[in-house]
Amino acid sequence: MPPGAAITFGPDGTLSILDDGDKPKTLSQIGQLKLIRIDPDNLHQDDSGLFTLTDAARAQRGSALPADPALRLKSGAFEGSNVSPVQTMVEMIGNARSFEMQMKVISNVNDNARAGNQLLAIG
Repeated sequence: MPPGAAITFGPDGTLSILDDGDKPKTLSQIGQLKLIRIDPDNLHQDDSGLFTLTDAARAQRGSALPADPALRLKSGAFEGSNVSPVQTMVEMIGNARSFEMQMKVISNVNDNARAGNQLLAIG
């Protein structure tokens, strides 16, 4: 894809680009998404985190699923995040402070044990 090109997705999954300097009507189609419909029960997450078909679904439907022409993309829509960045940062800071406090406790216990060993060694 050329740098600076505007990327658009059509409702049918068509991926088009508009190069810098091109007229607005000269979209170049460079690909198309394959839109499929699948029941979530027919998927499982493998060790790498990818979702693949279960063995039963693969035996029933094959390994290549057919495109569903009834599905449409909604252009310009964003999927919302399930993570609150502010809450996550506050929790990370709290965890870091807790870790520092626990490391200080361990250091103090080691210092006390060292001092106790020195007292026992003198006597």
